[in-house]
This record gives sequence, structure tokens and C-alpha cells, in this order.
Amino acid sequence: MSLSDFAVKKAKPKDKGYKLFDGEGLYLWVTPAGGKHWRLKYRIKGKESLFSIGSYPDDTLAQARVKKAEAKKLIKQGIHPLDDKKKQELRDIAQDDNRFILVAGRWFISKLSKWKEHHAEDIWFSLENHIFPYIENTPITALDEPLEILEILKKPEELGSYELSKKLHQRLSAIFAFAVLEGRIKHNPVVDLKGLLKTHKKENYAHIKEVDELPRLISDIRNYSGSPITRIAMELSFYWFLRPGTIRMLEWKFIDEERNILNLPPEVMKMNQPLIVPIAKQAINLIKELHQFNRHSKYMFCQSHDPRKYMSENTVNQALKRMGYKGKQTAHGFRHIASTHLNEMGYRFDLIEKQMAHGEKDEVRAAYNKAEWIPERTEMMQTWANYIDSLADDQNNVVTGKFKTTKARA
Repeated sequence: MSLSDFAVKKAKPKDKGYKLFDGEGLYLWVTPAGGKHWRLKYRIKGKESLFSIGSYPDDTLAQARVKKAEAKKLIKQGIHPLDDKKKQELRDIAQDDNRFILVAGRWFISKLSKWKEHHAEDIWFSLENHIFPYIENTPITALDEPLEILEILKKPEELGSYELSKKLHQRLSAIFAFAVLEGRIKHNPVVDLKGLLKTHKKENYAHIKEVDELPRLISDIRNYSGSPITRIAMELSFYWFLRPGTIRMLEWKFIDEERNILNLPPEVMKMNQPLIVPIAKQAINLIKELHQFNRHSKYMFCQSHDPRKYMSENTVNQALKRMGYKGKQTAHGFRHIASTHLNEMGYRFDLIEKQMAHGEKDEVRAAYNKAEWIPERTEMMQTWANYIDSLADDQNNVVTGKFKTTKARA
């Protein structure tokens, strides 16, 4: 049954968010806070997706239906409405203007066809979060002072995100080089900054090394008083020890509930290879909890102020810093903890490397490592989760010696 204007207007908030269906995938999502948002559920190549059409009353029922019809035309052509919307927004701002954001927009559009979706999103989000707030409306012709740009690039360094500073430097350099080609400026000022940024620092991968310090870390994470989404990101980072960039880009559709696995596509993996991640029982419970907070975003770890975007690169490191772990533990450091302890537990090197999605340079070994070893890795991941819980259960009774085995496990 289709919706009416009266039903939309009179829809009241409840303890939990709920949907009012209009037909053909269009529905009104009513939040506990009283917000009313139009959503369109659709499928392309068998995969279900969600498109945010707008909010009521800015978009009336009639307007939402018109936008639905327009989106359906794109869907029939195999085009995601959100992708088309992004491109159109960028085209709208990509006019003959010297403002930095517009030059960046034109550069971004020129590269869009060469990038994978997640890589493109990561680039644009990094500019939105770390560059635009400072020079968004500044004419690019006025950005000729290298030290002014260096000050912006060093801000992530102050939080320990040296890799992010490096990426931003590369992206800014590309944007200014594009402006040179457009004839807007004669010199790329970012080139002068080469060598002034810290390209690597061991502290960037800092992690707790002593096993008797792990119970406190686990306890502090579980009792984190900030965003529950950030807390769960830290907990699942401990259980899964995926790269921080992969964690941030996880989508709900990657979860196979029947098999209790994550199916990670190449585009979210550093080595551009797919990965299957067995999900331990503890992680399943965290996923269910997480779903209560952001099930309407396509991302498992979305930004609180904009669910269309995934979590910022600095979020977990900032949380760890607030908890008192600056220089002691980082998002990437969870991988080091898992690798060290799983090796000490006696698990095969191949299983650990497969789970960590490390690349293999040796061709023979690379071919061998195409094996998934799902049963073996499932057992390993559950044992690892149980071990983490055992540390959390009793902080005063922790095994401090190394694990000794006479026979390699799995």
C-alpha cells in the first residue's frame, strides 16, 4: 500500500527507528529523534544497495517519488544513483574558478575513471577532513607560501598519523600540478616540501609488547566512554587484526551471516587480493551491537555526523591517545600484537600470514598461499578471541611467560 501525505506528516517517532514503505523500494525512515528520511532500496548485479534520496519535509512525498523514478532510470543502466550524484555535484562546482576546492574538484573528476570506488572515496574524504577546512575557499593563486601548506600537512603528524601526512602531501602535490597544467599557477609550491615531513616513525606502529600489559589495554578499550562505534572498531581490530584502512572501509554487505565470515573484496585490501575472514563468536556479538547504531549506513564504521562516509583515518588513534596510549599503542599495532602472540601459540606461519593478508614475493609460495585454510583459520581466530577474553576476565592472573609448543598447531 502506497503512502499518503497525511501518513508521512503524522508519522511519530518511536523508541526504535522504523520504516514506512511506499513501494518499488522507496520508504520513509523515521528516527527515534523524529527525523524523517527518504531511502531507496535497490539491486544491481544481485547486490543490494541503499540510496539516500533526501529528508522530509525538504523533499515531499511527491518529490521523493520523482527522485525515485530518476534513480530507477540509472539503476536500469547499471549505474548506482549515489555515484551519479557525486559526479554531478563535482561537475556543478567544477566551473572556471580559482578557489582551491574547485581546482581540487576538477582534478578529482579527471582521475575518477582510473580509481576504484573505495580509493576515490578515501582520497576525497581525506581532503574534506584535513585540507578543505583550512584552504577550501582560498584562491589557489594565493597558496604560494610552502610553509603555510606545511603547517596544514603537519597537523596529522601531531596525532601520530605520519602515513596520513604523507598521503595528503602526495594528493596536494597532484592538485597543484594539475593547476599548473591548467595555467592557473606557474609553480607547484608543494614540491618544495619534499623531505620536510616525517616519512616513517616506528611509533606509528607502536603496540603493547608485554603480555601483562594487555589486560589493561583490553579493559580500557571495552570501557571506552567515547563513541560506541569507535569502541567496537577497536575491539574488532583486536579480534580481526586487519589493516586500519580495511577496517574503516568495511561494508555491511561483506558479512556472510550463514557462514560467519567476512568476504573482503580486492578494492579494500592493500595487496589488492580478496580475503575471507572467519568471525569468532565474540565478534558476532559486537557486530550485532554495532548494527543497532548505524545499520542505515552502508559502512559498518561510518562517521557520526555523516553516515554516508566511513570513519576518519585518525579516529582510532585519537581514541587511543585520549585513553593514555600515545606512543604505546596504535590502530596498526593490533596487527603486531596478534602476529607475535599467534606465533608464540604455535600456529603455522602460513596461517598467520594468510589471515594478515601479507603479500608473498616468492611465486611458488604465493601459489601455495592461494589456499584459504578456512577450518584452520576459523579455529585460530576463535582461539585468539578466547585468549583475549581470558586476559580481560582476570587482570590479576595473567600468564607472563611465552607459549611453548612441541608441535605446530593447525
